[in-house]
Amino acid sequence: MKEIEPDRAKTLMRRIMAQEERALAELHPLLARRIYAFALNRLHDPDEAETVVSDTIMEVWKHASRWDGECKLSTCVLGIANNKVRTAWRQREGPMDELEVVYFHEFSVEEAGQALGCPPGTVKTRLFHARLGLRKCLERCLGRHDH
Repeated sequence: MKEIEPDRAKTLMRRIMAQEERALAELHPLLARRIYAFALNRLHDPDEAETVVSDTIMEVWKHASRWDGECKLSTCVLGIANNKVRTAWRQREGPMDELEVVYFHEFSVEEAGQALGCPPGTVKTRLFHARLGLRKCLERCLGRHDH
């Protein structure tokens, strides 16, 4: 996807800050595909990914003044989308923990750390303890108490 020219991004965001709906309508197609791909890659659910797109664009509309123009608009918007993805995980049934993120969503330790807001080393430690707990549980279930 082609990056939005900095001058165009600034113009659109100024118009959005002035609550010009037409500017949002112009910005949406420039960002929606990228947000959708980002969310779908992490959530593996097209409906949730669409919700992330809508929620992210709405956040841009409500808080356009937070973008100071120092970074690319797409970088800022994907940061918002990442927060929306994390919210979607929390709303799913069952706990969102390191095991789910790393094993079921196939995130790397680094990606899981980013998503969970902790360093990769913390994710590794928690995974170690989760595996140990799972091993003990399986041993109990299988009647193996030799450990």
